[in-house]
Amino acid sequence: MANVISSKIADFAIFKILTAFPDNVAAALLAQSSDVAQAIVNGEHIFESSSDYIVARLRYRFKLKIEDARRYLLRPDVEGDYEQAVRQILVDLVMDQVIVDRQDAYQYLSSVNGDIEKAIHLAKVNHLHQPGYGGISADTRNPPDVDANTHIIGVLGVSDLGHQHRASPRVDGWMVSDFYLWMSVLKGLGKSQSWHTCENPYSLLDKYGNEAMKLDYADDSGKLKRTSMSWTEGYLHGDPFEERVLVLSKNNVQQLAKRLTLSNHGTSLRDDFLRRVEQTCRQAEAANEPVLLMGFCHGDDGETESGGLCIGIDPGTRNEDDFLSPKLLAQVLAKTPG
Repeated sequence: MANVISSKIADFAIFKILTAFPDNVAAALLAQSSDVAQAIVNGEHIFESSSDYIVARLRYRFKLKIEDARRYLLRPDVEGDYEQAVRQILVDLVMDQVIVDRQDAYQYLSSVNGDIEKAIHLAKVNHLHQPGYGGISADTRNPPDVDANTHIIGVLGVSDLGHQHRASPRVDGWMVSDFYLWMSVLKGLGKSQSWHTCENPYSLLDKYGNEAMKLDYADDSGKLKRTSMSWTEGYLHGDPFEERVLVLSKNNVQQLAKRLTLSNHGTSLRDDFLRRVEQTCRQAEAANEPVLLMGFCHGDDGETESGGLCIGIDPGTRNEDDFLSPKLLAQVLAKTPG
């Protein structure tokens, strides 16, 4: 009996936190319902707005903070719909448990009718780690290890050569955003840094600086509506349905450009990058220091057997000699076996 009373008191407290209903209303709804979730549904007509009602349901089902529940509800791909919000939360839960992208997580959930446990199991079984350079690879969501002696070499493989708009935010611009984000995150760290690209950042802003769309939503009398649509002048980083940061714009391009090594389009970028890798590895080997290589690019799409990376070339190329292949990189690293 004591456990039952304690449980009812706990339910009442939780229900009050979620709904802010008066004590008598909350007590009546709980008395008429089988549990807190049903009580929230039965009290839908009492909430001040439909969004408050949905937020309460999301918070109880997924144990969310109020700001997190509202953030899901305000996403452009949800637009105030409960089922859409649930889908996005479940997708995020799969992504948190298994390192897969949003589209894969959604497909796993759809294949098992939204069963989160089955989706996670399926993702773990099917998400294979492909062998990388040296035959060993691992996925991670942790930032790279960088100490005071680390030498950092990054390369942005995206090129407009062969595809007039490859570097656009609407195509492969997300790689451009990744590249400049890490330039900012790692600024001042390690012993040396070298960042390589064949796309002048000033030219990128001239061509694509107004293509990053920002949507704003607000709660209007219980109905979510779009309040504005604007074009951000630069490259944004982050989930397009959540808050993002500006990583390349007219405000920071001058400082970023000073840290870049520009190469010609095509295999020149690959070759310049490899020369830097060889030079840096020789210096690092003498002092027993680590080297961190960061590539922001497409891989071989499977049409060739190179297993390589697209550095300065279009991903649609069929010439295996143009890729940065494992064999080519291994040849460079073999010159400094330490």
